Amino acid sequence: MILYSIIIIISLFLVTLFNSLLTTIGFWTILLYSLLTIVVMIAIDGVVALSTRIVPPSKVNPFKKIYKITKVEKKIYVKLGIKVWKEKIPEFGKIFKIFAKDKIYEPKNNEYLLKYLKETWYAEVMHFFSIFFAFTALLFLPYKLNIVLPIVIVNAILQIMPIMVQRYNRERLITLYNYNLKHSGDVNEQKN
Repeated sequence: MILYSIIIIISLFLVTLFNSLLTTIGFWTILLYSLLTIVVMIAIDGVVALSTRIVPPSKVNPFKKIYKITKVEKKIYVKLGIKVWKEKIPEFGKIFKIFAKDKIYEPKNNEYLLKYLKETWYAEVMHFFSIFFAFTALLFLPYKLNIVLPIVIVNAILQIMPIMVQRYNRERLITLYNYNLKHSGDVNEQKN
């Protein structure tokens, strides 16, 4: 949460600074609309998060090929140092008491792992759609190019990071899930 807060504060500072130096908009107007845009981004993200929950867990299949990471994608994540920074990404499932994804609490329980896998699906889909719906703020907020667009872009970057974490973690969870299946002898339970 601290990392995201720092990024948001730095973005707010930069948008305010550049607009103060390069436009005739007053400082307090810039600051007010920058803060308003951030609040709108948070609201849009919240609506998208709630909307993804409309999909019932029985319809969620985290084993589909589209959700599998490729070797190239995995190499990119490793080169970007995902193992170092993935723990710094806010985990709202625990905060909102939905499902904590900060660590694997029951590594030998495939029912738990399946629920965990589905939660990674919800998180990935939510963050993916949040990127696109954030651009709707350009339709109704003023100062579209010099205030709203830079904040929307920062929001998109902040959405990409959790998507990468969900995809990276899902591969490891599937490996653990399949390992448990193999060693429990129940091959009929496998989902992929």
